[in-house]
Amino acid sequence: QAETLAAFEREAAAGTPVSALQRVQTEGLPAGVALRSMRGIAVEPVCLACHGKVLAEDTRAALARHYPGDTAIGFDAGDLRGALWVEVPASH
Repeated sequence: QAETLAAFEREAAAGTPVSALQRVQTEGLPAGVALRSMRGIAVEPVCLACHGKVLAEDTRAALARHYPGDTAIGFDAGDLRGALWVEVPASH
């Protein structure tokens, strides 16, 4: 997952839209897994209230209180925020 996420970060930095960041793997998988898929998650406008560059003071205080040391701020809409990882089990 880390390798694919790093590739997504490079591709997003090069201008690839987050919605286009997807990998599907069907070969070389461990026993019992038929398919793996990973897809980028874009920061949506609603996310910016807590994860954006400009935060309300009460939001900033609540984040500091509940999530000390958290660095998940400073994003813009459309930025890569993470990824969804799915594994499909092989049929038995």
